[in-house]
Amino acid sequence: MRALASALTMSLMIGFGLTVAFLAINMFFALTQRQPFQQHLLKTIQVVPLFFGFGVAFISVVSIPLMLIFNWTMRPNRIEVEGDELIVRSSLRRRRFPVREIVWCITTHGSDMSGFYWPGHPLIQVTYTAGPQQADSMVCGFTDESFLMWCEFFSLMHAKRHEPMGLRVFSRHMFVDTLCGSILGVCVGKLFDLFLLNPMWIAAWGFLGFLDGVLVGILNAGLETGFQTKKNWLRQFGKGWQGVAFGAVTGAALGLKSGIIAGWPGVAVCSCFNAVFCGFLMVYFWKCLAESAKSDEFVESAEH
Repeated sequence: MRALASALTMSLMIGFGLTVAFLAINMFFALTQRQPFQQHLLKTIQVVPLFFGFGVAFISVVSIPLMLIFNWTMRPNRIEVEGDELIVRSSLRRRRFPVREIVWCITTHGSDMSGFYWPGHPLIQVTYTAGPQQADSMVCGFTDESFLMWCEFFSLMHAKRHEPMGLRVFSRHMFVDTLCGSILGVCVGKLFDLFLLNPMWIAAWGFLGFLDGVLVGILNAGLETGFQTKKNWLRQFGKGWQGVAFGAVTGAALGLKSGIIAGWPGVAVCSCFNAVFCGFLMVYFWKCLAESAKSDEFVESAEH
């Protein structure tokens, strides 16, 4: 049952994101048309429910069997304490979580490799971010007794605890940054249209601003995550130049997607501009992330 609910949640989330992108790009194209904007907006709104429903159904074809497999193979069957380590056993693997290197939090919407957990009873999300590979996580404390037991255990073992970044924080950053990016992109597109007499530049720069706004929103939300998550981000990129290279390549790809609207000149201009912009963006983000992690580490050491 939880696997189906997780698959539905994943499908709704991805479908919602695609629908927002579809609605945004239609709005940008509406600015390039001669017909009244209200008429184009009405036609787009009529199509949105069909697009959302088709998107959710299409994604569910993949997400349902995928989450069923993850739930049957990755869901912890048994959690043991061995010294200062947690031994998490599932159908396919055996994972070790050093207690002094994990971070835990109390949440109502936990998730791990076996799926999502519906909001309701408080749960304990355990994340191991200090390993050589990507971060691993598990969820425990499904009953009142086990919840209190794990809380006392992690407290006695002096495991690091942080407050989870709420959905409101993430949603706020995504909404504000995406809106600002879209408005700024449309303004830049208007300038290109004024000098080059090609209204497709409005749609190209508007959509690029929308995509960059999504990227900036994710990065800003990342700066408000817990200390251990920041350490994991820093470790994933390794040296700073790897983050810059990632930003440049990502920026060029986003510029290619949006610039094609204005033809090959749009591809060249948007890709080059956005590669430089995202490269400098990652430099700024990397600096803020390192300073924030250092500050959190100082506060954490003072508390202990």
